[in-house]
Amino acid sequence: MNAGTRFIAVHTKSLTVLTLGAVALADWLFYRHPVGWTLGLFAWALLLLTVLRGPRALRSGPAWVLLILLHGLVLALIDQPGTLNVLLTVAGLGAVALCARWGWKPDARVWLGRGILFFGIGWTQVLRDLATARRWRNRGTPAKRGSVLGRWLLPVTLSLVFVLLFAAANPIISSWLKQALDAFDMFQLRAARVVLWLVVFVWCWALCRFRPVKTMTTSRARATAAGQVHSPGVLSTEMVIRCLVLFNLVFAVQNGLDIRYLWGGAALPAGMTYAQYAHRGAYPLVATALLAAAFMLITFGPGGAAEKSRTARAWVYAWVAQNVFLTLAAAWRLHLYIEVYSLTKLRLAACVWMLLVALGLAWICLRIILKRPNLWLLHANVLTLFVVLYAAAFVDWAGFIARYNARHCWEMTGSGANLDLRYMRQLGPASLPALVWLAQQPLAPDRVDPDWPGNLRELECDLREELDAPLRDWRGWTLHRQRLRDRIGPAPELP
Repeated sequence: MNAGTRFIAVHTKSLTVLTLGAVALADWLFYRHPVGWTLGLFAWALLLLTVLRGPRALRSGPAWVLLILLHGLVLALIDQPGTLNVLLTVAGLGAVALCARWGWKPDARVWLGRGILFFGIGWTQVLRDLATARRWRNRGTPAKRGSVLGRWLLPVTLSLVFVLLFAAANPIISSWLKQALDAFDMFQLRAARVVLWLVVFVWCWALCRFRPVKTMTTSRARATAAGQVHSPGVLSTEMVIRCLVLFNLVFAVQNGLDIRYLWGGAALPAGMTYAQYAHRGAYPLVATALLAAAFMLITFGPGGAAEKSRTARAWVYAWVAQNVFLTLAAAWRLHLYIEVYSLTKLRLAACVWMLLVALGLAWICLRIILKRPNLWLLHANVLTLFVVLYAAAFVDWAGFIARYNARHCWEMTGSGANLDLRYMRQLGPASLPALVWLAQQPLAPDRVDPDWPGNLRELECDLREELDAPLRDWRGWTLHRQRLRDRIGPAPELP
């Protein structure tokens, strides 16, 4: 065995041991247990595993910043596990793994390509490594010591998948499988558990061992990465000006109607309410702003003829201003709709999305003024998106929505929509402080039906039980759940 082969064998064995350790940790923390602060603990363990297998991730200042930000997300998971926190942490772990593999590159397009490769084919890394081990075995190398695992892991894994599928479709096979599993009941082997093992193993292996199938870098790609390629635009300057003149006229009509009906208080056409007017226009207006941004990027490429024309630049500044106003009008429409139909997660996300669109339009205008390349614009928008999402990961949005709806519902103010108790239940225990506060308010009898107190009390009891259930297991404890428990206090005694 030569030195290179010996190193690879030791590397593979140690990686296998660490990955199996991560699988065992995930099984201990999550299988048949509530998800709580342990999700942050497991994320930190994966981060430690990734860094240990690729210390190159710590060799640059930006990589250190990435690690610090990722530790912040781990703390957010310990405080309150949520979908956004999990997605950002997964993306951050992938970024650390890619940084350990290739080092830091200050180009968002490079990271986008790396991310597509990693999340697209990273799960195949363990299969490709098995194929490599098989080639070594065929060449007569000493890698044969691990040939039993390499020879049977993939066939057995795929066979188990087929067995589970057949068991779901065939009651006879299902009964056989049940008898086989009952024989090994001491291991509590179940389909969900096997899936958990496979997902964690494949994910950990990809974090530590990901290699692209093929990397092709042309001179054109290198020039683009360096910001040396200019987009002169696909339309002539005269055509761009004509387009902008007409666009400004059309947008002026739309914005004029918004000024008249949304802010001027003019009467709407017969059969149309302000809520209908607001809801119908919010999302299409955002799409319109995005199309406008795409047109500006295509026609006002750095070094292009349109960018050098004063007339074209003046018209595009006016159009950007109208687009910003259009986005603000869309946000105001959504605000009016929320006043009538209450706040939801999707409507709140739409507000954040409109903010990002408005900021993106402002970045486009600034790029044209400063004559920056499109790469600068891309980095500005990516950084803006990252800052907004990272900050959002630390906010209890469900609690915010519950408090808003409780304070603005018909039962409380005499205007707007009735409090949707079914949606409050969907928000989960985060809505408990709002429900407790609402139960303590002296509500007008004419706004509340006789069943209201009982329904409110029943919902509060159900959510209290939903909150207490994970707290009975140390794995399900989180700072957020503990704060909620302390804030709402004990349940009031029944009369």
